[in-house]
Amino acid sequence: LFTCLAAVFLSGSLFAQAKSLTIGSAAGNTPQAIPITLSTDEPVEGFTVGVQTDPALLTITDLSCTLNDAEYVMPEVNNGWATLGVVLDVEADFDGQTVPAGDTVVASLQVTPVALACGEQETAAIELVDGLNAPPLNNTVVVNGGESITQAEGLVLNNGQFEIEGA
Repeated sequence: LFTCLAAVFLSGSLFAQAKSLTIGSAAGNTPQAIPITLSTDEPVEGFTVGVQTDPALLTITDLSCTLNDAEYVMPEVNNGWATLGVVLDVEADFDGQTVPAGDTVVASLQVTPVALACGEQETAAIELVDGLNAPPLNNTVVVNGGESITQAEGLVLNNGQFEIEGA
């Protein structure tokens, strides 16, 4: 029994959850706001998101933070991709703002689909991608006094899609 308990404690908690970023999905032929959700088992101090799609099918018009108490927000929107860097507490007095453990919509991706002929349909992937922007940014969640968690450290990235329908 002691060996089993020791193995559990050394390998991590029985209740540990993966941290993840998830892009929602949408359908239609009009501009849409697509949520990006952070799922975490501990408070998050900041994050970076990189999103890419096919610019021949979708135009990214905005990537914005949905958190009211973020003190540093840096979006970058380009042709076919966008990045967003967010730090919740950077200003003096350091009040300790964080994204709480659980599932929280932390960003909104605004996209406009191309016009398709009536009866046509296309699916555009909306992907979380590392290495976008200059310097290159990775999808990252920052926890525990500045510890960065990327895919290499177990951050799970869940992609979305847009089902474009002809008008």
